[in-house]
Order: sequence, then structure tokens, then C-alpha cells
Amino acid sequence: MEEMELKGRGIRISSKKLVIAAYCYMIIPIIIFFIGWLKIYIGIALSAVLLFGLFRFIKTRYREDEYFYIEAKAVCIILAAICIWVFLSGVGGYFCQRSDMHWRNALFRDLIDYSWPVVYPETGNALVYYYVFWMLTALVGKALGWEAANFSLFLWTTTGVFISILLLCKMLRAYSMKRALTITTIYIFWSGLNIIGMTYMAMKGFGSGGILGGGFGWSDYVAGIQYTPNNALLEWVFNQTIVPWVGVSLFLQDKRIDNLAYLGLCILPFAPLPFVGFFVIAVAWGTEKAIRFIKKKEYSALIRNIFSVPNISAVISIFIVFLLFFTSNTAVNGSAGVGGIGWYIKPEDFTAEQLKTLLLFYVIEFFCYSLFCYKEYRKDVIFYAVNISLFIFPLIRVGTGRDFCMRASIPALFVLMVMIIQKMCAAQQEVLSVRTSILIALLSISGLSAAGDWAWSVMQIKNAGVYPLVADDIVTFSNRNLEELNFLVRKPEEQGFFKYLAADKSQKEYEKDLAISIDFRQQHQLPLSAGTYDISPKLRDSSGFVYNDSGISLGSDSGHTILTGLNEGKYKIMFDDCQAALNVPGDSIDEQGSVEIRPVWSTEGQKWNLEEAGGFYMICYQDHALTYDLETGSVKLALKAGGEDQLWSFVPVKE
Repeated sequence: MEEMELKGRGIRISSKKLVIAAYCYMIIPIIIFFIGWLKIYIGIALSAVLLFGLFRFIKTRYREDEYFYIEAKAVCIILAAICIWVFLSGVGGYFCQRSDMHWRNALFRDLIDYSWPVVYPETGNALVYYYVFWMLTALVGKALGWEAANFSLFLWTTTGVFISILLLCKMLRAYSMKRALTITTIYIFWSGLNIIGMTYMAMKGFGSGGILGGGFGWSDYVAGIQYTPNNALLEWVFNQTIVPWVGVSLFLQDKRIDNLAYLGLCILPFAPLPFVGFFVIAVAWGTEKAIRFIKKKEYSALIRNIFSVPNISAVISIFIVFLLFFTSNTAVNGSAGVGGIGWYIKPEDFTAEQLKTLLLFYVIEFFCYSLFCYKEYRKDVIFYAVNISLFIFPLIRVGTGRDFCMRASIPALFVLMVMIIQKMCAAQQEVLSVRTSILIALLSISGLSAAGDWAWSVMQIKNAGVYPLVADDIVTFSNRNLEELNFLVRKPEEQGFFKYLAADKSQKEYEKDLAISIDFRQQHQLPLSAGTYDISPKLRDSSGFVYNDSGISLGSDSGHTILTGLNEGKYKIMFDDCQAALNVPGDSIDEQGSVEIRPVWSTEGQKWNLEEAGGFYMICYQDHALTYDLETGSVKLALKAGGEDQLWSFVPVKE
């Protein structure tokens, strides 16, 4: 009845065109990656396979006369709310950006400035990360420059969220202003009850218990686990978030085995960890559906659905390429001695306080909502897949940190949000009950997380006296090395993706990339490129650094040292494949001029200047230089004097 009433004053939206728009939103950047990163004949062939799979699915599933109506004012308000939300998130650089944007802006800039695939000519490192989301907007940047690229990124992000919300409106039949606003409001403010977590930590003596900053990292004080609210996801990791939101919305509004692999694999290039979360949910639902086919002895129908043209096309085109691409990443393959897969906290290492924090985390981040959904979804396998995965994810580590917990949870938390939205929409037609009132109270508390984020942003702008406040200190990865484990691949020519699939660089492209890298070094006073070197005293070339926990000295059995360039003329000097770095104790020089080796970290005490002198270099910290004594083999900091005992030889090591 509601939809019929809107025919005269609502906007008619074609179901087929909306679904096509959603799939195109995902596959257009993938196709750009195929053509830009792969050998041209491979890229074109795989793009054709991917498009053919979509064509077959749309042709057999959707009719031209399938459409729905939605109130025109609702569409306008939804779009306006999304624009404001994306603006406040910092995407595009128009408000206040979070610290992670230092790295994301550097990624974006390198995608614009360097030829594809991005392999830095001075270091030989390749850029491997979840940057497919930027593909289309990077092309805009290549054509029109940095400002246009950021504006297109703002529009592209807004478009993705808008498509996702329209899909939910279609699925939940939320055609009126009231229901559409319910969806949009919960979508923007969706979060766990983080203020309760912050209050608990404040009672334990950690933090202030306030909401400034959103509070979603409340467990960091003890357990270091996190489920990230929607607003924080948009602020910190929009590139891994928007497409999973679109993909899960597509899945929920039309669950089908014959396109399940196609849909899921469209998420993979943008967000491999959220893909794992979606995979768990999809497999649970798909298994239940397959069992029904088997019970009815419809074996041929099941096989046709599993091995459909869309599913096979996605496996051939997306899965093979991105399996090779992502597994070349150092943080995933563990080739630098770290990373891989394991326990986030080993079960035997759990303290009593960590266990209590974990249990509270479960309750306030998802279980409190699951209780309200149990009655309606107790027979839905997706409900159990969501809750089981949210229970398990905090225990698992993939790579070097807690990213798996934070990002693999995105689809499950989104599905739980949709269940809550559906319950709230249904409650609008009923008398307000105590149960609904409690749920509204919980959602109101959870909304404080987004409000705290926005308050934090306003405070940062006020304190800095700068608007907008853009996080762009990294600039580029062209002069960085393996301390950026999440972004770079060492010796890419040895990895299957670059060996067999990636496009080859022309001499012209190489020379252009080299000029960009050299220009960056000159602008930032970096006399040497990042790389692997043998560092030895000028007066005795055969010796180098020997170190242990107590200090550093000269010796003849030292290994290669990795020099990593930072901004503003600063370097890290690292050992053991970036596991340890030359460090000034306490970030200040003592009377003895002590230096030490400590785990790699972003501290001032690990940032060194190099000053060139006749083909040799002084390794400087403030007004002191690293000084050696050949008789004793000692190494310490002394005031810069320009003597030969402060000059070092840097010989590149070709591995």
C-alpha cells in the first residue's frame, strides 16, 4: 500500500539499474586495475571474462519492469546526509583527517604520479596494498591533478554509500521518509556501546572515560582488540569499507548461489580481510541452501548453481590475479620474519584482566544487539554465522597487528546492523514497547561514538589553527623500505604476480618514475636513496656495525644494513630485515653519547640525518655525529667536527 501511494509523488527506481550500478561500482576499478597493472592482453581478456559473467547474471535474473518507488524528499535528505557525513570524515581533505591518512594520501599520490604497476626505481620495491578503491579516482588525478583527484574521491565515496543505502531501502521496503531516515541514521551512527567500555577502563585507572575521539579503542589499554564503528571506518579505512558495505547490501537483498562467488570475489580486491568475513557468512548460508538441494535430490541444479557462468568468470578473473597479488605482500607471506597467521594473544598468555576485557568486549560490541534480534532470527543461519565469527575474530592475527579483528568483522557487524534496522522499522508500526525503548536507548548511547569523533576533529582543527587539517606527512613510499610492511614488496621480480602477470615497464616510464623519485629526495634533503647498504668507517672498509642489547661497536662480521628514507632529511638505520634500528636512548643525547639498537618504532631517537662529505657521510643526530674509535672499536655520538672518525662509507648491496 505504501509503495502504491508513492507512485504519484515518489521517485521510481529500477531494481535492475540499481543492481547494475552496484556491481559496476565494484567492477569498474577492478577492470582499471586489470588493464593498468597486467600485461595488456591478459588485462583485456580478464576484463572481458568478468563483464561477461555480470552480463549473464543480470540477463537471467532481472527484468526491465522491476522497480520500486521511494519518496522524493527521502532521497534528497539521504543524499544530503551522506554528503555531510563523507565531508566530516575527511575523505577528500575538506575537514580533518585521521593519522592513517598520512599513508593513504601517500598511496593515492603514488598511484597518480608513478606509472602502473608502481615499482619504485631507486629502491626496487613494489607497491602492494588494497588500493583498488582508488583506481578510477587515480586516473582522474593523472589527467587533472591532485585537487581534482580528491574531489572525485569524495564523490566516489559518497556514491558508494548512497548505493548501499538505496539497496537497503529496497530490501526493507523503506519507501517513506520515516523509514528511509531510520535506515540512514542507524547506518551513520552504528557502533558498539563504546562509552561503557571507556567508563570501565576509567574505573580501572585507564583514560578519562570521555567520548572524545569516539572511544572505540577503549580496550587498547588492556587487550588491544577493536570492532570499529561505521563513522570511524569511513574516517580511517574507507578504501576497505565502502565496497564491503555495497557487496553485503547486494547479498542481503538477493541471496543466490549462482552469483555468490562472483559477488564475494568482487569484494576481495578492495578488502581481503572483510572478504574473509563475508566468506564465512556466505559459506554458512550457501551450505544451508546446498543441503536443501541435496534433500530434494536436485543434484544437477545444485551443480549448475555452484558452477554458474558468473561464479566461474569471477574465479578465473579475480581470484587468481588477486591471490597472487596479495600474497606477494611482505606482511602476508612473512618473508621479513614477521607477519603470517597466528593467535592475536596466545590462549596461554591471556591474563585475568585481558579475559575480563574480552568478555565485556563481546557484550557491548555485538551481543547486546544480538539479544534483541534472537527472536526474529533464531532460525536464520546467517544470524549464527555473524555471532560466531564476531566471537572468533578477536582471537586471530593475520599480518603484524590486529587488523584482522578490526576489518574481517566489517561484514558481520554490517549484517547485524541491518537486522537491528529491520527490527526498528517493524517497531514503527507497533505501540512503543519496553523492549524497543531499551534498544533505542542502546542505539542512542552507541551514537555518541560518532559524535565524539566529530568533536575530536573540531578540537584538532581549533588547536592547530589550520583548516582543513590534512594528514599528508608521508608524501610517498618511493624512499621507504620494509618498515612499511603493509604496503611494500621487496624483490617483486621474484613474486609470481610480477613475474607472470604484471606489465613490463618501458624505458620511458622507468626514466619518468626515476625523475619523480630523485626530485622527492632533493626536495626533502635526502642524499641517499632508501636501500640495503654495507656501512663501514672511512678509515677501515672491512668493518661495520656489530651490536647487542648493551650497545653497538665495530667488527668485521657485521651484516647488511637497511637505510630507509623519511621526510625532512631523516633516515632510519635498520638491521635484521627491519627488526631493529639504530637508536638514541630516550630520544636525547647523554654525556657518554650512547647509542643502542632497539626494535623499530616511529620515535625521534631513530630519525637520523646524513650529511655528505666527499663521497662519505656523517650520520648525525641534532648537532652530534656518530663517531668511531678504531683502536677500541667503540661507536658513540660526539659533537660534529668533520674529522675522518665521523665519516662513513655507504656501499649499496645488490641482493
